[in-house]
Amino acid sequence: TWRPPKPSVPDCSSRSDKDSVCGCLARAGWCLGRGWNMAAIGRVVAAAGKHVPVMLHEAVRALALAPALAAGDGHVLVDCTLGKGGHTGLLLSSVATARVLGIDRDPSALQAVHEDGLSAGGRLWLAHASFAEAAGLRAAVCGEAGFAGMLADLGVSSMQLDDAARGFSFRGGSEALDMRFDQRHPSLVAAGRWGAGVVGRLPERDEARSWPNRPSIGPSCPSSRLTAAELLQGVTEATLEQSLTLLGNEPRASRIAGAIGRVRSLAPLPPRFAVAKRGRAQGQDQALPPWATCSGFASLVEAVSGGPSRTKTHAATRTFQAVRMLVNDELGHLATWLGEAPQCLAPGGRLAVITFHSGEDALVAAAFRRLVATGWFRKPAIHGARDSAPSSHEVSRNPRARSARLRVLERTLASEQGPLSWSREDLVASLPATLRTAVGIAARAQTEAGGQGQAAAPPLASALDAARQRRRL
Repeated sequence: TWRPPKPSVPDCSSRSDKDSVCGCLARAGWCLGRGWNMAAIGRVVAAAGKHVPVMLHEAVRALALAPALAAGDGHVLVDCTLGKGGHTGLLLSSVATARVLGIDRDPSALQAVHEDGLSAGGRLWLAHASFAEAAGLRAAVCGEAGFAGMLADLGVSSMQLDDAARGFSFRGGSEALDMRFDQRHPSLVAAGRWGAGVVGRLPERDEARSWPNRPSIGPSCPSSRLTAAELLQGVTEATLEQSLTLLGNEPRASRIAGAIGRVRSLAPLPPRFAVAKRGRAQGQDQALPPWATCSGFASLVEAVSGGPSRTKTHAATRTFQAVRMLVNDELGHLATWLGEAPQCLAPGGRLAVITFHSGEDALVAAAFRRLVATGWFRKPAIHGARDSAPSSHEVSRNPRARSARLRVLERTLASEQGPLSWSREDLVASLPATLRTAVGIAARAQTEAGGQGQAAAPPLASALDAARQRRRL
């Protein structure tokens, strides 16, 4: 069967974001007039770098139908992973009586939403925090009343993957491996100075006014201080191999971990390494070793894996995913959120979670099963099913949605069950051993790496041995 070729995608990198989007939309109209299918048009529009929210209408509909919203006005909905504000914008327009609190670990995402002017008449508040710290904002935002709904869209956004300077993608060049959602310098984290202007829309409460000056909301979820390169420099090979297996389902985890161990000993990071653009150490004229850059690390993994993949998936995809989850402790933050968020819901409130990773989905499913067993919660039907997957039309338009799954939990209106006994520890203790290890492996890796990213240069004897070995190779 003959199919038309893919339309050529215009280069939008040299134009402003607005011009890029408009130009690609015009290109999409040109394709539509010549008979291209919707999937091809979706690829053209995606070339503009515009993040497409996954399962947008399904997630917003699940929260908009929460029974808690029918009890009156003034309820608060929480977008725990704000991103570009796609879900938040639709929530504000769909639920006219509710206010929305947008939370994100990435300062650039908050700044972008702030500059876009998505204020909705003062109904939107922004907070720079991990979604695991949402419970700490409850008193500042709505006092003793609970949230009417909480949404978490897990994983990494398209704008983070497509920004080469962030060091998330194997498609990057000589940029340093960073992969942190929050790239603040540790000194700014300790001082708590960032974002005082952005977090200015919290309600007029004493707790809200003092919140931007506090160093953190919850000590259990500090900002990621080690970059991916620093973490790979200091973590043990055994922990790295286990991380690649549990977080990335990487079948060649042992070979990849061994290769990383060898190259980092031959070419360690420069002293006092700090991520900077163009892949150089700040304050020094030393280039990063090749394995500490996006392209170099991808080439290393590809070589260990036996060359380029024969499928559409790059050979380094699983490894990059595992390292990103390790750097940001994504499963650990999710476990903390699942241990605290249910108790922050008002009667009739809902939790909605969009997962992309099998470990994330297993963790959410296990937590929801335990919560339903307490009698305090139930699983509402979504389009006649307990769980929801993206439609075939959405997957053809946005291939990154193919592994998404939406799960929803609702707090019951009745309160005769007695006090709710639930915590992160209860959840983790009930998990299978493999999943329990995956939840805690990032904290172990961060502890092992510790100050390795800031370590001094190796002694002269070690440097000479490394030079001799390089000559032999």
